[in-house]
Amino acid sequence: MSNREIYLDHAATTPIDPIVAETISRVQADCFANPSSPHSAGRRAHHRLDEARVKILEDFGCPDATLIFTSGATEANYLAVHGLRNPEQTAFGTSQRDHESLRNAARSLATHSANQTTLPLDANGCLCKESLQAWLLATGTSNQG
Repeated sequence: MSNREIYLDHAATTPIDPIVAETISRVQADCFANPSSPHSAGRRAHHRLDEARVKILEDFGCPDATLIFTSGATEANYLAVHGLRNPEQTAFGTSQRDHESLRNAARSLATHSANQTTLPLDANGCLCKESLQAWLLATGTSNQG
């Protein structure tokens, strides 16, 4: 990328930091295998992945938490929507600005008795405050922790 070029699509992908690229290259030389494979190379990769998980949790100051690695936004959004949903929650709101995978995960909740609503955006592409407030009051969502 040239010094004059301005990259504005970081939502899709972001250039990798050189230190991160070097670390990935070094680790892949020894731990190239699928960490779910039972052979020695897979076990070695699994061990490195576990080490990385512990390090990340320590760096964030939550060593006793659980950290789940996903393959990308689609899997992560599905996991977040379905895994963190309160069983008593019957309403789930999204907007047209949300990632398609998030909207799909929310729509799939509708098949499990959750009411999915697409909330409108204002002229600036932000959630319409009045519509959001009305939806929160109508669904009782504002009272849920």
